This record gives sequence, structure tokens and C-alpha cells, in this order.
Amino acid sequence: MISAQSQAREGRAAFAELYELYRYPLYAFARRGGHSPEDAQDLTQGFFLHLLEHRALAHVDRLKGKFRSFLLASFQNYLSVDARRDRSLKRGGDYEFVSLNLESAESRYRLEPVDYLTAETIFDARWGNDFA
Repeated sequence: MISAQSQAREGRAAFAELYELYRYPLYAFARRGGHSPEDAQDLTQGFFLHLLEHRALAHVDRLKGKFRSFLLASFQNYLSVDARRDRSLKRGGDYEFVSLNLESAESRYRLEPVDYLTAETIFDARWGNDFA
């Protein structure tokens, strides 16, 4: 596992072998979990990229269990984090929503006096002093 994390040629070959061995089982796991073929492929590739970027294979300990158990648990965690991120983005992610209380604005507008001034004139009269 350590050699698969290495940037050396042997490390890349070891990681490629690891990828070929476990790509399909993880893809099938994602498909069985309800993901579309495209999403399952993206998730599987993203997971392996995550392993590389976070050097996660360096933390594998044979004494703690089988490698495939580690890989599956890591993949499940990755899927969970990805789903949580997607739900967060659908709810607005890190954007803060500003309430536009249009009902309140309309009820205030109904109280405006009726006159023959243009909207621009009224606007200027109300806000002109602030910008002078």
C-alpha cells in the first residue's frame, strides 16, 4: 500500500494495479446503491483521486483488518460526504439567502398617495437627500 502512494514509477504502477483490481467492485457497489452509471463512474474515479490526494493508503494497517474492508468503508464514507455536499448545494450551499418580502412591499405600496408624479420624481424625492 505504501508503494501505491509513492510518486515513483513503481508507485504509479502499484496504484494502477490497485485501481484495476478494485475499480469495478466499487463501481458495482455505487450502482447497487442507486447511482446512475455516469455518477457511479465519477464517484469511483473521484474516490481513487481522493485516495491519492489525501495519501489515505499510507494509513492502512494490516493488523486492523482486510484491505478490502478498509477500501469499502472508505468508499462508503466518501459516498456519504459526497451526498451531504450535494444536499447542501441543493439547499444553497454556502450562500446566504436574503428574504425578499414582496408581500410587505406591495402592502406598503397600496398605502402610497395617488398623485400624478412620475415614479422617477417620487424616487428622487425620497432618496435624493441621501445622496446629496
